[in-house]
This record gives sequence, structure tokens and C-alpha cells, in this order.
Amino acid sequence: MERMPIYGPFAKYYEEIYSERPYQKEVEFIESMLQKYDLEGRILDVGCGTGQHVKLLNEKGYYVMGMDASEEMLEIAQENVKNVEFFKGDMKDFTTSETFDTMLCLFTTMHYNKSMKEVEKTLRNFYNALGRKGIVIFDISLTEDVRGGPSLHVHADDTLQIARVGLWRPRGDVMHAKFLFLVKDQEGMDFEVEKHVLGLFNLEQIKEVMEKIGFQVKMYQDFTLEAYSNEAHRPVFIGLKNIKE
Repeated sequence: MERMPIYGPFAKYYEEIYSERPYQKEVEFIESMLQKYDLEGRILDVGCGTGQHVKLLNEKGYYVMGMDASEEMLEIAQENVKNVEFFKGDMKDFTTSETFDTMLCLFTTMHYNKSMKEVEKTLRNFYNALGRKGIVIFDISLTEDVRGGPSLHVHADDTLQIARVGLWRPRGDVMHAKFLFLVKDQEGMDFEVEKHVLGLFNLEQIKEVMEKIGFQVKMYQDFTLEAYSNEAHRPVFIGLKNIKE
């Protein structure tokens, strides 16, 4: 996985930038899947970031580990959840000394695969990291039909102000994203420009790759128990390994 700039010098602002993200709702969905498929809850969160999902799952008593490509993010995650093991790794090329019954890959993490070939490699790694049976859960936010354009995010409190302008330009099978950050805190002001290249995916192709690997595929929307219906909703993929319904 290529190093993602926001997960470097600006990693300390990640939680403020995404403070409105519904972590609790997503964890409740994950827990519902564990219960549905009668899984113990040995979980590896791939692309764990600052460990927000890991923290909530750990508090619920599940055995959780976190993996990320960014040392800066992992340092923050370890501070947030001191009794959990975090390690550095690339989702396209990793092995673990133990197996899990649940693999997570949430938010935009899957999009750092820039082709279906890379998606397949990542999903095979997930399949191999699962034990005799288990599930993989990941969501997709960028499809091949997405349009480019600007975005704006602002965070402000008594000690910190952040403005982030995003410029999104689809080119072929990838999205070129440029983020402009202006940060003002007690130490002064800072300005940073980041560039990301994210894969754009066809949902049917993802399903075909998952089935090729050996997963039975289910799709939900927006981290609810409603079956995925159309592009107005965020698709959440569930891959079942050796689980019959």
C-alpha cells in the first residue's frame, strides 16, 4: 500500500476531520453479523487508522488486532487502545501468525487497491487469514460511475480550526484526489497539499472476484440490515467462508 499523506504529518488531526463518522453504528452492524453467523469475534481490522473501530469492539469484549500501513496512525491507535496489538502491514501482501473469524476493511481503505487485480490479491489475503470459517466485511464508497467535483470539510473548536478542500477527478479506473489542508492550532498555522490515487470499482466485478476466491457474497447498504438496492446507498460487502445459511 502506498503511504497516504494524511496518515503522516496530519495523522494527529484525523479524528477531528472525521469526527462525524458513525463509528458506533458501524460497530453495531459488525456485531450483528458476528451474532448472525455465530462467530466468536476474533477480529483483524485492516486499515485500522487511529483505532476507533478497534476501541469500540475491544470495549465489547472481542479479541481485536489492528493493521495499518502508516506508522503515525499506528502510534495514535496504540495510545487510544493500549491493551490491543497493532502492527504495520500492506493489505496486498501480509501474513499473520494466527487466524481470525472476522476481517474488517472499512471506510476508503479498499480503494487504495488501484485495480481489480490488486483487489483480488487483497481479498485472497483476507480469505487466507480467516480460520476454518469466517467473514470479511468491507464497504465501497467510489464506483466507476462516480463523478468528480469539489468537497469542503470544516472543523472548529476552542483550540483547533481545520479547513479541508477536496478536488476529485476520475480518470479511467482511478480517482485522483487532491486535498488542501489549512490548520490553525495553538502552535500557529500550517498548510499542506496531499494527493491520493484511489481505485474505482464495478460492484459486480467485486462480487465475481469474491466468488472466484471462494466467498459466498451478501450485500447490505449503509451499515444497516437492509439488502443493497441501488447506487444511492453505500454498499457493504459480506464475504462468507465455509458458512451456510
